[in-house]
Amino acid sequence: MDYKKKLMQPFYDFPGVNIMNSYKKFYQNHPYLNVLISLSIASLIGIAIEYIINRDFIGSGFYTALFLMLLQLLRVRREQKNLK
Repeated sequence: MDYKKKLMQPFYDFPGVNIMNSYKKFYQNHPYLNVLISLSIASLIGIAIEYIINRDFIGSGFYTALFLMLLQLLRVRREQKNLK
C-alpha cells in the first residue's frame, strides 16, 4: 500500500489535480451557477470566433444558447432531485 502511495505522490503534487478537485467541489456546491458560467464562456468564445472569421454577428445564436442553457438547467435539476 505504501508503495502505491509513494508511486502516485508526484501525480498528486501536480497543480492540475488540485484545480480539478476544486472544480468538482464547486460543481457539487453550485451546479446551476456552473451551467451559467460555462455556457456564457462558450457563447463568448463562439461569438468571438464568428466575428474574427466572418466579421459578422449572428443574433439568432442567442436563442440557441438560451435553449441549450434551459436544457442543461433542467438536467441539473433532475440530477439534484435524484440525489435527494
